[in-house]
Amino acid sequence: MAGSGDAPDGHRPGDKVRVRKGPDAGQRGVLRDVAADRLAVLLEDGRALVLGGDEFTNFSLAARRAWRTMPKRAGRPRSANPTRRPISVRLDLDVWRDLVRAAELGLIESRDRTINAWVRERLDGLLRKTAPGRRRQHVGGAD
Repeated sequence: MAGSGDAPDGHRPGDKVRVRKGPDAGQRGVLRDVAADRLAVLLEDGRALVLGGDEFTNFSLAARRAWRTMPKRAGRPRSANPTRRPISVRLDLDVWRDLVRAAELGLIESRDRTINAWVRERLDGLLRKTAPGRRRQHVGGAD
C-alpha cells in the first residue's frame, strides 16, 4: 500500500488507533500507511490489517483536534467591563453556617448578594463619616 502521509481526514502514520469493527474489534495498534480510502494498521500483536476510515477509532487524531479547539482559559468568558471579582474570605464557621441556614430558609436571596449588600452598607457608612458628600457610586452585579 503506497500512501503519501496524511490522509485528507487527518489520519497520520504513527497515530494510535483501536479497531472498532470485525473480528479484531477492540485491538489496538498504530497506523503504518495512510492512503485515501484505506489505512494500514500494525496491531500490538504484530499482525497487519488494512482498514477503512470508519473501522477504527483514531486516538491521536482526537487528541490533535482537542488541542486545536481547547479554550485558552477555563471558566466563563471574561467580561469587557467586569463589575465583580472572585475573592476568598475566611469566615467563622458559625457565621458561615448561619448564612447557609438563612439562604435555605429563604431569608436572604443569595449569600454573595447579601454579603455584598452588608459590606456595601457598612463601607458607605464609614466613608460618609470620613468624607461627607463624597460617596463612591457602585455598580451592583447579578449572580
